[in-house]
Amino acid sequence: MSHKVKYLIRAESLYIRKGKTVSEISRNLGISVKTISRWKIEEKWSQRRKDFLRSSVAIADRLKETLSHLVSKLNNKEIDPKQADALSKMVKAIKAMDPDADVISVALVVMDDLLRFLKERDKKAAEIIDRYIPAFGDYLWEKYGHK
Repeated sequence: MSHKVKYLIRAESLYIRKGKTVSEISRNLGISVKTISRWKIEEKWSQRRKDFLRSSVAIADRLKETLSHLVSKLNNKEIDPKQADALSKMVKAIKAMDPDADVISVALVVMDDLLRFLKERDKKAAEIIDRYIPAFGDYLWEKYGHK
Protein backbone atom coordinates (compact mmCIF):
# COMPACT_ATOMS: atom_id res chain seq x y z
CA MET A 1 0.00 0.00 0.00
CA SER A 2 1.42 3.38 -1.00
CA HIS A 3 2.13 6.16 1.50
CA LYS A 4 -0.56 8.30 -0.15
CA VAL A 5 -3.20 5.62 0.41
CA LYS A 6 -2.09 5.15 4.02
CA TYR A 7 -2.37 8.90 4.65
CA LEU A 8 -5.72 9.04 2.86
CA ILE A 9 -7.13 6.22 5.00
CA ARG A 10 -5.78 7.81 8.20
CA ALA A 11 -7.12 11.26 7.27
CA GLU A 12 -10.48 9.78 6.37
CA SER A 13 -10.72 8.01 9.73
CA LEU A 14 -9.78 11.16 11.61
CA TYR A 15 -12.47 13.13 9.78
CA ILE A 16 -15.29 10.60 9.75
CA ARG A 17 -14.83 8.66 12.98
CA LYS A 18 -12.95 11.11 15.19
CA GLY A 19 -14.69 14.30 14.05
CA LYS A 20 -11.47 16.21 13.36
CA THR A 21 -11.46 19.26 11.11
CA VAL A 22 -9.51 19.54 7.86
CA SER A 23 -7.06 21.91 9.58
CA GLU A 24 -6.53 19.54 12.51
CA ILE A 25 -5.91 16.62 10.14
CA SER A 26 -3.51 18.74 8.09
CA ARG A 27 -1.48 19.61 11.20
CA ASN A 28 -1.65 16.05 12.56
CA LEU A 29 -0.46 14.36 9.36
CA GLY A 30 1.70 17.13 7.92
CA ILE A 31 -0.32 17.27 4.70
CA SER A 32 -1.57 20.50 3.15
CA VAL A 33 -5.09 21.73 3.89
CA LYS A 34 -5.65 21.86 0.11
CA THR A 35 -4.90 18.13 -0.26
CA ILE A 36 -7.07 17.14 2.71
CA SER A 37 -9.90 19.33 1.38
CA ARG A 38 -9.64 17.70 -2.05
CA TRP A 39 -9.78 14.22 -0.49
CA LYS A 40 -12.77 15.28 1.60
CA ILE A 41 -14.69 16.27 -1.54
CA GLU A 42 -13.55 13.39 -3.75
CA GLU A 43 -14.26 10.72 -1.15
CA LYS A 44 -17.55 12.30 0.07
CA TRP A 45 -16.38 12.47 3.68
CA SER A 46 -19.07 14.92 4.82
CA GLN A 47 -21.93 12.59 3.91
CA ARG A 48 -20.06 9.59 5.26
CA ARG A 49 -19.48 11.43 8.56
CA LYS A 50 -23.21 12.16 8.80
CA ASP A 51 -23.99 8.50 8.11
CA PHE A 52 -21.45 7.38 10.69
CA LEU A 53 -22.75 9.76 13.36
CA ARG A 54 -26.26 8.35 12.90
CA SER A 55 -25.05 4.77 13.22
CA SER A 56 -25.45 2.84 16.46
CA VAL A 57 -21.69 2.24 16.40
CA ALA A 58 -21.03 5.97 16.76
CA ILE A 59 -23.74 6.40 19.36
CA ALA A 60 -22.33 3.50 21.38
CA ASP A 61 -18.82 4.96 21.06
CA ARG A 62 -20.00 8.33 22.42
CA LEU A 63 -21.86 6.61 25.26
CA LYS A 64 -18.76 4.56 26.10
CA GLU A 65 -16.54 7.68 26.13
CA THR A 66 -18.94 9.49 28.45
CA LEU A 67 -19.33 6.38 30.57
CA SER A 68 -15.56 6.02 30.88
CA HIS A 69 -15.27 9.65 31.97
CA LEU A 70 -17.99 9.21 34.59
CA VAL A 71 -16.48 5.96 35.87
CA SER A 72 -13.13 7.70 36.39
CA LYS A 73 -14.94 10.42 38.34
CA LEU A 74 -16.73 7.72 40.32
CA ASN A 75 -13.42 6.04 41.11
CA ASN A 76 -12.07 9.38 42.35
CA LYS A 77 -15.26 9.96 44.36
CA GLU A 78 -16.00 13.13 42.35
CA ILE A 79 -19.49 12.15 41.22
CA ASP A 80 -22.77 13.67 42.34
CA PRO A 81 -26.24 11.98 42.36
CA LYS A 82 -27.21 13.44 38.97
CA GLN A 83 -24.07 12.05 37.38
CA ALA A 84 -24.63 8.67 39.06
CA ASP A 85 -28.14 8.61 37.58
CA ALA A 86 -26.76 9.50 34.13
CA LEU A 87 -24.20 6.72 34.49
CA SER A 88 -26.93 4.21 35.29
CA LYS A 89 -29.01 5.31 32.27
CA MET A 90 -26.03 5.05 29.93
CA VAL A 91 -25.27 1.53 31.07
CA LYS A 92 -28.88 0.55 30.36
CA ALA A 93 -28.77 2.25 26.94
CA ILE A 94 -25.60 0.44 25.93
CA LYS A 95 -27.02 -2.90 27.05
CA ALA A 96 -30.23 -2.24 25.13
CA MET A 97 -28.55 -1.48 21.81
CA ASP A 98 -29.54 -4.06 19.23
CA PRO A 99 -26.41 -5.45 17.57
CA ASP A 100 -28.39 -6.16 14.39
CA ALA A 101 -29.70 -2.59 14.12
CA ASP A 102 -26.52 -1.35 12.50
CA VAL A 103 -26.63 -3.61 9.46
CA ILE A 104 -26.94 -0.61 7.15
CA SER A 105 -23.90 1.24 8.51
CA VAL A 106 -21.71 -1.85 8.55
CA ALA A 107 -22.71 -2.78 4.99
CA LEU A 108 -22.01 0.71 3.68
CA VAL A 109 -18.63 0.85 5.44
CA VAL A 110 -17.73 -2.49 3.86
CA MET A 111 -18.88 -1.24 0.44
CA ASP A 112 -16.75 1.90 0.86
CA ASP A 113 -13.76 -0.26 1.79
CA LEU A 114 -14.36 -2.46 -1.25
CA LEU A 115 -14.55 0.63 -3.44
CA ARG A 116 -11.23 1.98 -2.11
CA PHE A 117 -9.66 -1.45 -2.58
CA LEU A 118 -10.88 -1.61 -6.19
CA LYS A 119 -9.76 1.96 -6.97
CA GLU A 120 -6.19 0.84 -6.32
CA ARG A 121 -6.47 -2.34 -8.38
CA ASP A 122 -9.21 -2.00 -11.01
CA LYS A 123 -10.51 1.50 -11.67
CA LYS A 124 -13.15 0.36 -14.18
CA ALA A 125 -14.66 -2.08 -11.69
CA ALA A 126 -14.58 0.67 -9.03
CA GLU A 127 -16.50 3.02 -11.34
CA ILE A 128 -19.17 0.38 -11.93
CA ILE A 129 -19.54 -0.43 -8.21
CA ASP A 130 -19.58 3.27 -7.31
CA ARG A 131 -22.69 3.77 -9.46
CA TYR A 132 -24.60 1.16 -7.44
CA ILE A 133 -23.67 2.13 -3.86
CA PRO A 134 -26.41 4.80 -3.41
CA ALA A 135 -29.08 2.42 -4.71
CA PHE A 136 -27.68 -0.33 -2.50
CA GLY A 137 -27.96 2.01 0.50
CA ASP A 138 -31.60 2.66 -0.39
CA TYR A 139 -32.21 -1.08 -0.72
CA LEU A 140 -30.68 -1.71 2.72
CA TRP A 141 -32.75 1.09 4.23
CA GLU A 142 -35.92 -0.48 2.83
CA LYS A 143 -34.91 -3.91 4.07
CA TYR A 144 -33.49 -3.10 7.52
CA GLY A 145 -34.19 0.55 8.29
CA HIS A 146 -37.77 0.21 9.48
CA LYS A 147 -37.41 -2.25 12.38
